[in-house]
Amino acid sequence: MRRVFNFRSVGLTVFLAIVVLSAICVRHVDVSREPVETALSATLNVAEAVGKEIALAKALPLDAGWAKREITPGFRVPLAGYGVRRGALSQGVESPLWCKALALRTGDKTLVLVSLDLLLIPENFGRMLRQDFHEKTGLPAEALFLTCTHTHSAPNPWDSRVASILLGGGYRKEFGDLLKRSVMDSVREAMDRLGPAELAVGRTWVSELIRNRNGDAPLDAWLEWIAVRKSGGKGVCLVGNYGAHPTVLGHSNMRIDGDYPGYFTRALELRENIDMAMFQAGAVGGACPRPSGAALKIDDFTAARQMGFSLAEKIGNLSRGLSWHRRLELDSRIMEIALPPVQIRIAGSDWVFSPPVARMTGLGRKAPLQVARVGNSLLLGLPVEFNTEISRELKAELRERYGINLWITSDATGFYGYLTPDALYGKRDERGRYYYESSEMSFLGPHAEYYFRRLLEILGESVAGENLLQ
Repeated sequence: MRRVFNFRSVGLTVFLAIVVLSAICVRHVDVSREPVETALSATLNVAEAVGKEIALAKALPLDAGWAKREITPGFRVPLAGYGVRRGALSQGVESPLWCKALALRTGDKTLVLVSLDLLLIPENFGRMLRQDFHEKTGLPAEALFLTCTHTHSAPNPWDSRVASILLGGGYRKEFGDLLKRSVMDSVREAMDRLGPAELAVGRTWVSELIRNRNGDAPLDAWLEWIAVRKSGGKGVCLVGNYGAHPTVLGHSNMRIDGDYPGYFTRALELRENIDMAMFQAGAVGGACPRPSGAALKIDDFTAARQMGFSLAEKIGNLSRGLSWHRRLELDSRIMEIALPPVQIRIAGSDWVFSPPVARMTGLGRKAPLQVARVGNSLLLGLPVEFNTEISRELKAELRERYGINLWITSDATGFYGYLTPDALYGKRDERGRYYYESSEMSFLGPHAEYYFRRLLEILGESVAGENLLQ
């Protein structure tokens, strides 16, 4: 007997399947603040306890050592940072990539600052490195403070298929192995070179090399730096932190390069008294580069070099005008913070992937946040691209209230998207399109600014304690 194909039944089945899958996989943006308050209540006590512990650090004599290893792959790789590259392989090397480590020790406390010429530090990669560090040095895992330069012209370090799609390039195990070896080799050498040292902190406002892509809104244009020099010697290691996005080189560039941060460190290392220079991506959310004296051209290595060298010039003569300290407070912690619910928008709509689907991308309910105290400086390694406007206000607030010099390092403990100002979340322009910061890349929903402001304010208040830092 011949069967009659029932198009109506098949159509109904497909329709019902779509409805069920949609109910499971997507939902409307949740604008309520209750889930964020729940995450905060689970985190603030931890932040307060961590701050109070760090506040107890005693000023003791400083030892320091530093070292670096090249991490430029000797093979073609996809470059991370622009999804439109779609996994295309690199076409040579314009300038080398580096792993640089600065080890600091006071008494029984050790802190090792590591800077990698990478787009970001994936959460699982960071956890693995800190565990490896603990096993091979015997020091607490929280003593390793990882940061990135956020160059968009380096290989993808994130071994996730979803990340490969978002970042524009697949993960190569050979490169991952190179990173692991280089981090531990540079860390061990830096620690082997520990010796009596002194430290100075500086900052200067550099607004001519940065702009806010959200128009006339304020931004964080502080170039912060820590300089360490060996006692009785001329050698100096300098750590710089700045918030302009390292995107002088655009998506058409397929040559490996450190972008302007690489040229910044190179310019400093050309100085006679600086042995090694490091760079940390600051509050890069919403902040674009603006090379001085030259039009910003896509893939213009001259412009990237010019911006890096111009930024380095802002750091003056380190032998003048700085207060060098032989004794200082040193401590560090890793906090596991409960995050606001992940809400990844779908194609510029008001619909987001449901929490189970979002977790399939590797984004969890918690993420690490690194906290380190170096004298009166409070260094934060965050799992988001911290917004430039929010950073500026928090820095001013903690400095004025408590005497704390706040350092923001973006994408240092994972990547949970942009920290978008709450007023900008979901905002559309006159054509009905989302602003760059207000849609798909804002993973943590409409109250992420409120969450992080409250978290960092409590942390700063706890670090300062009853006796404000002087």
